[in-house]
Amino acid sequence: MIDLHTHILPGIDDGAKDEQEARSLLSMLKEQGVTLVALTPHFYCHKQELSDFLEQRQEAFARISDFDLKMVLGSETYLTESLFSNDSLDPLCIGDTRYLLLEIPDMAEWTSTTFQMIDKVIRRYNVKPVIAHVEQYRAIQLSRRRESMFQELVDLGCLLQINADSLVDRRSRGKTLKMIKGGWADFVGSDCHNLTFRPPRIGEFRKIIEKKVGLQQLEVWNARPE
Repeated sequence: MIDLHTHILPGIDDGAKDEQEARSLLSMLKEQGVTLVALTPHFYCHKQELSDFLEQRQEAFARISDFDLKMVLGSETYLTESLFSNDSLDPLCIGDTRYLLLEIPDMAEWTSTTFQMIDKVIRRYNVKPVIAHVEQYRAIQLSRRRESMFQELVDLGCLLQINADSLVDRRSRGKTLKMIKGGWADFVGSDCHNLTFRPPRIGEFRKIIEKKVGLQQLEVWNARPE
């Protein structure tokens, strides 16, 4: 399993508070069958310079880089006009890919401006946005045309990431299963933050997928390029 969305790097955002917690989260993921982890701390370009973020990310990674699990650096980049002040977004992409984990402002409704900004990110920076936890945005949850919104994102050139918790949680399991069976989920992430109320639950996710959908779905996700 590949975990594309985590907040494990210690002390850099609202994720792991220290090195010990970060290593415990990595241990949990390894026990749950994860073989590749993307380390994707929040990047808010309207609050922090890119150079400062990259320096802090590297310092945090140095504290856990010896852990016996394959890890790649990335970010969960917040979509805002300030983002376009940067010459390049390459350092924010996941590993050596063009995939940029993109967080959309959580509004009750996405306007045409939202989609235009995503398109601008793609055209200006030649990246492939992966929309973070796409099923959790209020604009998606409140909409009667969820699949049309998914299609609009896909038509722009986006990929869609879902959180494992959305399937594990019985309250959201039905809609998440429908999304997966409909072929809308390109990537899975634990979006883990800590050991208490937001631990990784990839193991539980796998069991539900095997039962409700089948192992072939896991094979499809794991076949995606790193």
